[in-house]
Amino acid sequence: FADLDLNPYLHAPLPNGESWLKKARQALFLSGPTVAKRAGVPVSAIWGSEKYEVRGDLTIGQMRKIADAM
Repeated sequence: FADLDLNPYLHAPLPNGESWLKKARQALFLSGPTVAKRAGVPVSAIWGSEKYEVRGDLTIGQMRKIADAM
């Protein structure tokens, strides 16, 4: 199954304490303001979510909302 191919990445540490959300956003060439507009949230919510993810304080719901906006 394809999902098994993703397994090593699901438990991988964040690279150098960086956010996976930020890495994904940058890989898609999206700015924070663009994602914020798509998600219907202030840009500070995007920056905060990237920070909270690194701290381990981001909820699945928050992550899903940002991912859907990307």
